[in-house]
Amino acid sequence: MKQLLLSNPGTTIDLDVTEMPDSVPLFRRLYICFEACRKGFVLGCRPFIGLDGTFLKGFYDGQLLTAIGQDANNQIFPIAYAVVDSETKDNWKWFLENLHADLGNYRVHGWNFISDQQKGLIPAMKEVMHDVHHRFCAMHIWSNFTKRWKDKQLKGAVWECCKSTTVQQFDVAMMRLKEVNEAAWEYLNRLDPKSWTKAHFSDWSKVDNVTNNNCETFNGKILKYRGKPTITMLEEVRTYIMRFMARNKKSFSGYIGRVAPRQLSRLEREKEESSKWTPTLAGDDDMNIYEVEKHPTKVTVDLGNQECTCRFWQLTGLPCRHACAALAHRGRRPEEQIHNWLGMQAYNTAYRQNINPVPSKEFWEKVTDILFFHPITKEELVDLRKREERKEMSRGLTPIRTRLKENMGRPYAIIVARLAIIANLVRERRMTLMMWQQLLQKRRKDKQPMNQVERTKLHQSTKWRQLPYLLKTLRVWHLDLTRLCLLRP
Repeated sequence: MKQLLLSNPGTTIDLDVTEMPDSVPLFRRLYICFEACRKGFVLGCRPFIGLDGTFLKGFYDGQLLTAIGQDANNQIFPIAYAVVDSETKDNWKWFLENLHADLGNYRVHGWNFISDQQKGLIPAMKEVMHDVHHRFCAMHIWSNFTKRWKDKQLKGAVWECCKSTTVQQFDVAMMRLKEVNEAAWEYLNRLDPKSWTKAHFSDWSKVDNVTNNNCETFNGKILKYRGKPTITMLEEVRTYIMRFMARNKKSFSGYIGRVAPRQLSRLEREKEESSKWTPTLAGDDDMNIYEVEKHPTKVTVDLGNQECTCRFWQLTGLPCRHACAALAHRGRRPEEQIHNWLGMQAYNTAYRQNINPVPSKEFWEKVTDILFFHPITKEELVDLRKREERKEMSRGLTPIRTRLKENMGRPYAIIVARLAIIANLVRERRMTLMMWQQLLQKRRKDKQPMNQVERTKLHQSTKWRQLPYLLKTLRVWHLDLTRLCLLRP
């Protein structure tokens, strides 16, 4: 972490550990937000953030919490990520508090969030940013909906309600759903419409996304890293973000246009459709208000305030087909009417910063005053403990868990002494094993096989087959000691 801060000044790193009274701390969670990502998002991206948590597939399990933005070209923009033990309200609150401190006040910047309704996220969001605009992924709502209703007509009705851009369209779609299946209507009607339909979305962020695909895309990109050890995984993620930002910065270095390419492509589709609409000037003083018609539909376009009855212009920052027809009547170019957040100037601002490389481990400054045990895993708590209990019961001994319950009232020095005995035994077995390995290598070099007496002595004196088991036993005893220390009043 120290080397990361030296290479990338301004980066936020928050390491949280569980303090142990009689041993070194246990790793609990780690938050990282690079200065380049923070500045790039605040200065060059729209105020729209996707939140998600994904499983880590390594030996120690855990979760990776991510915050992903969206640049002017509708590409993902990583902001921050954190490694935690599980997806809980406490961990989400800790992550959101760090994110809020890095990005600034959510009321001033008008942050909008979208998530998959992760466990603990919603109550944590209400505590940290209680009145923030928070959308729910429509794909997550749709998947939950289809578990109860398999009818194709109902499945399509969910997306029709979700993609409605006006309140009137949304109400009509909901009434149509009610006529088909009232129970399905009641299920969707319980949801806050501000969280899942475009008709009630805030138009400040200039993003009309109804799914959390940005986070899903990022999780897919780092899939092969999530099974590696924690430090290796974090380094691989940092390297990926560094390559990603450098590639995006270089890809449009020679681009001349004012509008970002993907936004321009979307605008061209609206311009093609605008030829089917007829604009009529309303005659206001500024000559900005138009009535645009395609029988039997009529909408109102206000060029001065960049508004349209369909709300496409307000939601996306791009002129809709109705606005394009009115702009053509006035002799204006739609490309000049887009929001600044969708232009190449905002795109270049987002990628102006870069993440600096970090030297490999052999070049790091040696740190000897901080030690951490590995985080506690479910495998160790379940698999190893059951194995230990089965072996002790087969020998006629009391299981370890029962002995620990009996030791709750005894001095903790007893358990610490047992740990020391096992640790010394492991150390002796290792030294003896190394001695016999050297002897075997010498005999092989001299081409002299071991005799039967030496082989018997090898097995009896070292018991080398029990060495892995002793190591796991030592780990189990340490975990039980950890639990006792945490439960101690």
